[in-house]
Amino acid sequence: MSKKQYFILSLTLFLIYSCASDNTSGPSPATIVGSWSSGELSYHSTDDCLNQGQDLVSFVNSSISSNIGIQAQIVAEALCVNDADYESCLAEELEDQIALYSAVVDSSIYYNLISGTFSYNNMTLVINEGESYETQYDGSCINIPEDNIYDESECDFFAENEYTEWDSLNEQCNIIDETYCGIVGATWDNGWVGSYDFDGENYILNNFNNNEATTKTLVFDGNDLFIVLSTVGDQCLCSTSTPSESSTDCIDADDCIWLESHCISLNFSK
Repeated sequence: MSKKQYFILSLTLFLIYSCASDNTSGPSPATIVGSWSSGELSYHSTDDCLNQGQDLVSFVNSSISSNIGIQAQIVAEALCVNDADYESCLAEELEDQIALYSAVVDSSIYYNLISGTFSYNNMTLVINEGESYETQYDGSCINIPEDNIYDESECDFFAENEYTEWDSLNEQCNIIDETYCGIVGATWDNGWVGSYDFDGENYILNNFNNNEATTKTLVFDGNDLFIVLSTVGDQCLCSTSTPSESSTDCIDADDCIWLESHCISLNFSK
């Protein structure tokens, strides 16, 4: 092989190796393009919203521990207020009260109140080339005119033709037929479209939930992705009682739980 041929071959191999080894910053748009299916919600502390969060079971368990700690602290402080060795008394009573509350806690109220926060059942997220995206999910009838909001008896009448369905939990009539939804002047909601940008670290979804003013952060690790749906402050969730602004008053009600500030995200996979 001549020196010239050897030089050309070496240069070609070098260029191939350089291109293959090139590592550009940030995830490549080509790897995120495609159809993604929604999974479970995740829960994050507010200082860690953009990293993988806890699943529902873990979040419920940590919330139960937090609520038990608040309850135990209140009782222990009251029992030890006049004790000469307040700190020793407090430590002992805290241990006893935590064991007591842990034995009688009803976890179902936590699951019911926390899991009812969002509902994006069977959502498909399609990331297109050219910085656009679309969502698709089980359809529902929204923006129903007031004169077509039915009571239970009216709902049962239209249910015979499979137009409606009575929701006993929320005590409301749901229109479940897309054609009938249009006939009554309502809107059939089964997805929306929008654009996305890349900020150097994560993707930003514009027009989220078909609202021009709403953007959401999409985090992609090269395999899976999740969308940060919300960031909420400390809050009291109740089944029927009026939520309180203080943690001690909140947990005093049998049907309320106290949640510390957190983020909620929706996971997707291909």
